[in-house]
Amino acid sequence: MMETLIRVAGVGLLLIVVANFLVPRVFRYRENIARCDRFFGQVFVIHAAYIIYTVLGMGLLCLWRPEFFLTTVEGRAMAGFMGVFWGARVMVQFFYYDREMMRRYPFWSVFFGVAFGALGGLFLLISCKP
Repeated sequence: MMETLIRVAGVGLLLIVVANFLVPRVFRYRENIARCDRFFGQVFVIHAAYIIYTVLGMGLLCLWRPEFFLTTVEGRAMAGFMGVFWGARVMVQFFYYDREMMRRYPFWSVFFGVAFGALGGLFLLISCKP
């Protein structure tokens, strides 16, 4: 059962990766980055790329070796990291991001908030298993 949930989480993580290639057009990244100092635009792009790479790694690990999270101390530690990562992302979604954007895209705001919360909850649960 838990291996299946981890695989489902892996698919969800890969869908988040795909979403990260669609979001720049919706939020007009190019146009917005052009208005800031070149260096800050470069930092933004690199940080976005690192996040995509990190989420891709999480998703691939979930699909490739779901038992890793359940059978090893290292796997539970990784699950703990992922749980905190996604739990923090929920906090960012609802308590830091501009409320106007949440009002403009209410479905997606709630959808991603719930998805990030589910990922955080699942991985924190796994990390606490003996």
